[in-house]
This record gives sequence, structure tokens and C-alpha cells, in this order.
Amino acid sequence: MGSSLTVKGIFNDIFSFLNGRKEFDLATLYDVYQDQPLFLALIGNLDEAAKIPYNDAMMECYDFYKRYRDRPLSDADWDAIVDDIKMITDRWQGNRWCRSVLLSLLGVLETQDKEYRQSAGTSEGGDSGQSAVNSNMEGSAGQEEALAA
Repeated sequence: MGSSLTVKGIFNDIFSFLNGRKEFDLATLYDVYQDQPLFLALIGNLDEAAKIPYNDAMMECYDFYKRYRDRPLSDADWDAIVDDIKMITDRWQGNRWCRSVLLSLLGVLETQDKEYRQSAGTSEGGDSGQSAVNSNMEGSAGQEEALAA
């Protein structure tokens, strides 16, 4: 699930679904995205999503993803990713839904990073971010046009 187009499509479709902008039901989305961890994160814990301004949280999560997508990530990038996830999680007061979406996006970034490194024949950086963020997260309790960017 390393494709930025897949991530963009999932965010746009969930945004449209949650805001009633398109006439389709959750079953239709499930048929399309059932194997995508990001989709499952976005539809999971919807009771938690309802506790925060979920459109704003989704936009912030997607903006986070766009900052790091489609390129190999350095150790400095992984440090910044850890800091960004902590900042976003804190802003949304440790909301489980938001945290789940961020961790899913972290997995996407890690997959993309590994794919870029494999195609370039290098293994620097790589998966150091996943374990660092997960350990930091353990203790932590927009609009459609913007998502289309």
C-alpha cells in the first residue's frame, strides 16, 4: 500500500463519505479498500472520531503524510516524523482514532521508504522510524480540495 494515489483516494473517499458529499455506502468503500490498513484505521473507532473535529484532524494527518511521501527518508526525517506524530497526537489529546490513522500513515511511509531504498540499492535509514514512533506513542494517551492536493 505504498501508493500515494491510493492514500489520496482513501482520504478523499472517507472525507466524502463522512460529510455526505457522495452517494455511496460504507460497504461500497469496503469492497474497494478492504485490504488497506489506512482505510481500516479511518473507519475504525468512529465513536472516537466523533469526539474531535474529524475533518480538521484528517486534513492535518494528510498534510503530515504529504510532507514525507514518495521519497527515501533520512534519519533526520524519521526524527521529524516522530516529533510531528507526537505534536499531532498531543493536539488531538491522544484521540485513539487520530493516533490509529497516524500509525497507519507511518506504515505507508515506511513501506515507501523501503521501496525507494530497494530501487536505489541502499538500506540507510529504512525502518528506524517505525519502532521509534511506536515506542513514543505507547505512552500517549479541511476540506476535500485540500485533501486532493
